[in-house]
Amino acid sequence: MKIDFDKITNDRWIKVARALEANGYCATAAASALGWHRQQIYDVVHRLKRHGLIQKDVIVSGYLGTQARTGGLRLGKITEVSREYDLAFQRWLVKQVPEEASLADLLLSMAYDVYMDEVEEKGRKAA
Repeated sequence: MKIDFDKITNDRWIKVARALEANGYCATAAASALGWHRQQIYDVVHRLKRHGLIQKDVIVSGYLGTQARTGGLRLGKITEVSREYDLAFQRWLVKQVPEEASLADLLLSMAYDVYMDEVEEKGRKAA
């Protein structure tokens, strides 16, 4: 049993637990299903774990989170790393972030574009 539904009395916690179960214990998918921010899901999961209502090994953060926990991947902190770059670059970067998006959204989108270019290039070379 991953979640002890019988012992959860808080309606908000039940809603999150059901969304997690329905979405393969993925916090991002549960957040989307509920129309919440992912951090709200993490907050509830933390409380559920603290009260012994959810197994501590339930993976809710996806592959990168799992690699950070178990594989030694360092995720870093954008605010700390960004200090190493000049102010002009930091300002440019901030201007690139679309409304309603985060800097993480932008950076991952840029990385994904590079990844897709590499995949397409490998496909052209193989053909």
